[in-house]
Amino acid sequence: MGRLYQVPIPFVAQTAQIDFFELTAAAEKPCCIHEIYLANSTDVGDAQEEMLTLKLKRAFGTVTSGSGGTAPTPVPQEPDDAASGLAAEVNNTTKLVVGTGTITDERLFAWNVRTPLQLIFTPETRPRIKGGEKKVLELTTTPADSITMGGYVLIEEM
Repeated sequence: MGRLYQVPIPFVAQTAQIDFFELTAAAEKPCCIHEIYLANSTDVGDAQEEMLTLKLKRAFGTVTSGSGGTAPTPVPQEPDDAASGLAAEVNNTTKLVVGTGTITDERLFAWNVRTPLQLIFTPETRPRIKGGEKKVLELTTTPADSITMGGYVLIEEM
C-alpha cells in the first residue's frame, strides 16, 4: 500500500456550480481515491433541502485548470510520511475546461444536502489517477440559494 493523504476542502458559501476538487498526480506517482466526504453547514431544515448532482471527471492532455479556489497541501495520514507529489486545488469557481486534451465523465452522483455524502470506494472500484492526469469532482447543479459546503478527499499515492 502507498502513502495516504487527506486533501481538505474548506467550508465556503457557494451560490454557483464549482469544482470541489481538481487533483493532478505527479509524474511517475499514480494515485487512487479512497474516500470523498462532503457536507453542508447551513441548509439543515426541510425547507432548505436540496438535491445536487456531482460528476467525477478524468482530464488529460491540454486542459485549462480551474481557478478561483485554493491550493491546499495534502496532509499525510502518517506523521512521518514525506510530502505528497500530488497537486490539489479545491473550491474552484471557474471550472476546468478542455483545450486540445480530453475530459471524460466517469461517475455521476446525487447528493441530498441534508445529510453528508460519504463515498468509500472498495479496492476494485477506487478511481485511479495516472501520473500527469487530473481527477475533478464537479458540482453540476446550481444551488437554489447560498449553501456552505466543504469536506475532504482521501488519496493514496502509489
